Amino acid sequence: MEHREIVTCHFSTIRSQSMHFHQAVEIVYLLDGILELRYESEQHVLRPNEFLLINSNVRHEYQGKGDVLLASLRIDYRQLTDLFHGEQLYFLCDSAKAEEASAGYAKLRRCVWQIFQYEQSREGQANAYRNSLYYQMIYILSSEFLVKYCCPESVFASPSNKQSAVYPPDAHPNDQSYDTSLVE
Repeated sequence: MEHREIVTCHFSTIRSQSMHFHQAVEIVYLLDGILELRYESEQHVLRPNEFLLINSNVRHEYQGKGDVLLASLRIDYRQLTDLFHGEQLYFLCDSAKAEEASAGYAKLRRCVWQIFQYEQSREGQANAYRNSLYYQMIYILSSEFLVKYCCPESVFASPSNKQSAVYPPDAHPNDQSYDTSLVE
């Protein structure tokens, strides 16, 4: 049986990405430059050391203002839901819109920076440590930014704004992990 890591990390200088979605939960972390990101119908502007979590199967695109360096941390949704006994997960995590610098964002930022430092290591203790950091990141996400793990028809309340929203019933149509581009 082939071992698949629960998180993959990619660094990129690509200035734009057309509208697409994928099953993986993705953290877009901006290292340098300014990035305009559209997440469904919301507009976000990321500056260095800011990040946004994009939930599974959510349409998004981005455009850099000049040169950018970004990191994409993709969490395998199938493995993630297995950790939570098959429940569907929804996170709210946008450091650019955080009203105050919470301890949760600081913890996540520290963990992500450690992942970056060990990302190229693929042997021995460094490999084990990097993989432990992946699970530490998931723990931070679930303890600080998980809005609800629920059935698709459930209603949840956002802890940050106390408004209720309905989780889309078709948000997780299958267990395949792939990207799909959308033409508008």
